[in-house]
Amino acid sequence: MKKTKKLLIANLLLILIALTGCEIPTNVTEPGTGTDVTDPPIGTTLDVVRISSKIDTDQTWEADKIYYVTSDIDIEATVTIEPGCIVKFRGDITLQNSGKIIAVGTEQKRIFFTSYKNDIGGDTNGSGSPSMYNTRQILVEESGSIFTFCQFDYSDQAINVRGDDLSVTITDNIFVNNNYALRADRDPSAASIIARNRFYSNYYPITVDPRLSIGTTNMFTNSDGSIKNTNQCIQLNSQYSHEMDADITLDITDIDYYSGGFTLGNSIDLTLNENVVLKMGIGGTLTMELGASIVLNGSNSYITSYKDDTHGGDIDGQSSVPNPSTNYWSGVRVSGGAWYTHDRYLFSTNSSN
Repeated sequence: MKKTKKLLIANLLLILIALTGCEIPTNVTEPGTGTDVTDPPIGTTLDVVRISSKIDTDQTWEADKIYYVTSDIDIEATVTIEPGCIVKFRGDITLQNSGKIIAVGTEQKRIFFTSYKNDIGGDTNGSGSPSMYNTRQILVEESGSIFTFCQFDYSDQAINVRGDDLSVTITDNIFVNNNYALRADRDPSAASIIARNRFYSNYYPITVDPRLSIGTTNMFTNSDGSIKNTNQCIQLNSQYSHEMDADITLDITDIDYYSGGFTLGNSIDLTLNENVVLKMGIGGTLTMELGASIVLNGSNSYITSYKDDTHGGDIDGQSSVPNPSTNYWSGVRVSGGAWYTHDRYLFSTNSSN
């Protein structure tokens, strides 16, 4: 009798599910197991909106839907993206001609920018094997975009801020499994805010123009510190000019900075705060024009070779201590003149250390 009642109840539940159109969740975990549940979960089928042409009027991309960008598109208006929205794409999303994205999620309900091969929220292309380079980039060529509480993954360049004096807000996001996670190496505006983001499993986490201060609140591992980035450094690079026209202060101590070299313009200062390490690439030179200077604050800041793992951390995943006689970087010099030596300029061709 008891067995018959249980079967009757089970059959009634199945009939109710069929009548209401509800789906049986496939990834619910038992209470107390501690298993993370993706939000939105893989296996859920959300409504899919296909985007394949230029956007030139303001629109809103709604929560709990997938917006599948099927080809390169230009955005020339304001696209507001709601918490819980998933954006899947494969090419370029270019913000130009006053175009911008306002993507403000929440910590509990992030906005996802991910590969078209990612089955999060539902399978949109018949494949479930996302990998780095699946998508190209969100190319920002206008000021005013906001990305907050989003997740970016599987891109060549997740966000690429490319233009002179552009202002963007990029806060509280997660960047994972990208080639370049965040690029802002085209002399962006000092009004840009890049704060409290977490970067891990990226090839390069951040590449910025040396003049842009990004503060000390960004994080460069996963939450428990077990996963880093392939190149565990902040890459300093200027696409517009190698001559700096504003003072530079390097203050991040969690990871090292890396540079291939640049020039300090007339009366421009480069300051390394206590415990900051700047590592130079092969042949890299720091050149100073008239009145420029380099200040090493405290007693534990250094300019050294990228192969030097004894100062700062290992930035390239290869355990090594350079031979002082090897040409790793050129050194610090006055423009067209003498080379400088310093007891904390290490492992350069024109240094005594």
